[in-house]
Amino acid sequence: MRVARLLLLCVVSSCSSLVTHADTVNFKYDGGLYTGTGDFSYASTSGNITLADLTAFSFNLVALNQEDPLNYYAVFRPMTLASLHTFSATVDGQSLISLFTDTAYTDPISSYCGEGCAFGDEQFHAAALHAYTCAVCSDHDGETLIASSGPVTQTGFVPSAPTPEPATLALLGTGAVGFMLIGTARHKLRRRVRS
Repeated sequence: MRVARLLLLCVVSSCSSLVTHADTVNFKYDGGLYTGTGDFSYASTSGNITLADLTAFSFNLVALNQEDPLNYYAVFRPMTLASLHTFSATVDGQSLISLFTDTAYTDPISSYCGEGCAFGDEQFHAAALHAYTCAVCSDHDGETLIASSGPVTQTGFVPSAPTPEPATLALLGTGAVGFMLIGTARHKLRRRVRS
């Protein structure tokens, strides 16, 4: 009985050493003709997430004229963690409070906008919870040619499940083996005493 209580105490105290994996925030961008969906995963106990805290980033940008989708559309190459120049976000609990990001240009992998028209590479910028895309974010005259502008809104939050770190598992295993050895030794001792 004492051994069982001691084992329970060890398990409860050891499991307090849990390591969390990445939480994921899902978001969408609505810039009129240009829209996008994305998510980022981070491993941080702080609500202020930086580029160094990210474990994954994905953003998919499309351009689509709802009135004439066959003659005006573009699907851009997905933006990933490697395409980020800057990133910071504030997450309070499970709510996205702000998102600041700057990506590299991404090219359209499929597009059509009529004869003589072509979609160029696009960049995605977010400041607070407002974003814009631009085909040429700074031309030779220093002008910014914005393709779209609109809000960024959170669409979901996927919390990570805490898992015990390897050292905790090793400690539990060592404790279990120790308890088995103690039990075996007590059993042998009782046999000798009865004999």
